[in-house]
Amino acid sequence: MSEPSSSRRRLRAVVTPESARHARELALGGNFDQALALAREKLQHDLPMAEVLTALFLPGLREARDLWHVNCITAADQEAATRVCDFVLDQVWPTSPPMAHRGSVIVAAPEGERHTFAARLTSLGLSVEGWSVLDLGADVQVADVEAALAAAADVKGLIVHGPATACLPAALAMIDAATRQGAGVVAAGSGFGEMGRYGWMLGAAGWAMQPGAAVASQLPVAVSLSA
Repeated sequence: MSEPSSSRRRLRAVVTPESARHARELALGGNFDQALALAREKLQHDLPMAEVLTALFLPGLREARDLWHVNCITAADQEAATRVCDFVLDQVWPTSPPMAHRGSVIVAAPEGERHTFAARLTSLGLSVEGWSVLDLGADVQVADVEAALAAAADVKGLIVHGPATACLPAALAMIDAATRQGAGVVAAGSGFGEMGRYGWMLGAAGWAMQPGAAVASQLPVAVSLSA
């Protein structure tokens, strides 16, 4: 097994399991200001913003989803946690776009998927890597993806976020629409199965479990395969 990179080790040292648990408690408790303060503290260590926020908040959101599925918390509790995380992301989002322009990419969560935090983290990670991102949000119909592919200039790829397997049929329609337009497709999220096997079966050219840099690293490969 390969050793984790220096940046990965630094991330683990900054965002410890204890701080991730604290972030989960703050999100579930609706503590907007304290969650923002925690995020800003962790972002002072010169690590990629999307990676820090992923490590800090995404495990708690996934746990909240699982708790809701077994009726340990209410849907309102889960939505409150999501609102806290979205608030933090709104507050820390960089205002200055990068100078490099590597092309345009569309980010979308398929019809039936209503959570946007992971997709927004991917948009952030791609933006700082020099991609022009059109984030269509959640519960996106394939017709909207087709319209965006037709209208946007120099679209290189489509990122399909699918944390739930129930969204796979809608994800397939999105992937088909993108491949017909010659765009590379990266599937992102646990809903695409172990090691992304469902994503590969549906025609995606790349897969990433985590949002942010993991997706950004897959995108150039997906684009080259679609060329």
